[in-house]
Amino acid sequence: MEGPEPDRKEAHLEIQDHFRRNALIIISSMLRWWKDSGKGKLLVDEIIHSIFFLGKINTAPYTPEKIIGDKEMLVKLREKFPRPFDYYLSHVPKRSPFSCVMDMTR
Repeated sequence: MEGPEPDRKEAHLEIQDHFRRNALIIISSMLRWWKDSGKGKLLVDEIIHSIFFLGKINTAPYTPEKIIGDKEMLVKLREKFPRPFDYYLSHVPKRSPFSCVMDMTR
């Protein structure tokens, strides 16, 4: 008979996976906005850097590969936005992804 410990671990992992799903939703939405509007590439770069950094310091760390999941999307993202991949391990972002989103909506 299993006690409450495995249930807590499962619940914790499920909660942590919300980070990955939400991060991917934000990145995908901002990429669509950037493609449609043709502006804000630096903001998208900043958002991706911030999300990757948050993934690194998350209780259950997430690499960019774990966040993105799709290898083809990862390659394209790395081609268009190399800086977040280079900096997320060594540079603290200047602001949160939500601050960048607020600037994009202005």
